[in-house]
Amino acid sequence: MQNQKARCQALLNSRFASEVEIFGFPGELPSLHIAGPLPLAAELPYGRDAHCKRLQQLQRPNELHALLASAAECRQLPPSLNVYTADFATVCALREQGHKPPIVSACAVLVCADKREIMLHRRSAESATAPNTLHTIGGAYLPPSPGEPGDSGLEDTILREIHEETGLALQARALPPLMCSQELATGFIQFTFLGLAVPAAELEQLRGSWEGKVVSVGYDDLHETLAAPGWVASGKAQVLAWLALGAPGIHAGQQFGALSPAQLFDTLHPL
Repeated sequence: MQNQKARCQALLNSRFASEVEIFGFPGELPSLHIAGPLPLAAELPYGRDAHCKRLQQLQRPNELHALLASAAECRQLPPSLNVYTADFATVCALREQGHKPPIVSACAVLVCADKREIMLHRRSAESATAPNTLHTIGGAYLPPSPGEPGDSGLEDTILREIHEETGLALQARALPPLMCSQELATGFIQFTFLGLAVPAAELEQLRGSWEGKVVSVGYDDLHETLAAPGWVASGKAQVLAWLALGAPGIHAGQQFGALSPAQLFDTLHPL
């Protein structure tokens, strides 16, 4: 498995060199230590205020986010990470000034082995980043704030995001392999659950939200879907990583068309 992970990391970093950096495959999720409010936020009073008003007009939440104190920390896959907090209006103001805030987030490749399909997310036209594109399910870790409990950790984040974006109320279970990466265009730090199982009986709960809609892709259609344009690069890299590691969460012997997960990966990554 270690050889598979090393090969996957090298190939994907080569393929997505200007878009995504794969840091590695941690054995467990890191704990997050909140160091306090983002110091730079005090320099953005006017830009932040304008975005606060915009979010109010759109009736969108101005949630607190966690930004890494140093994105370089992730290259060592440490057991804990130091983060600063900033609300989404501040994040928007930072982006407007050319910054790429390293927001800590969680994503998941959702798999229903009984239905032979995975679930992806078609982002809405109103998404703050990469509107109308295809991605995995996920979103930002929400740290605790006055009056709001926030997420207890990144596992809590992904279960909450899955519920918000798909309607599925999944329970904590054995964790699949994890991948840590950074989306270079936005700065997002992504901890990805590679193959989170969804029971077929729960698919009746599927629904979209203002953030976008759920797209179910059958195993036999995955090659065509991955080869098509319209992806967020980090989302495509996450699905490819899932395939490279043997598609955790599928039933033994299941194939994608006539191909095994590793064979499908090999047809899609550039040599």
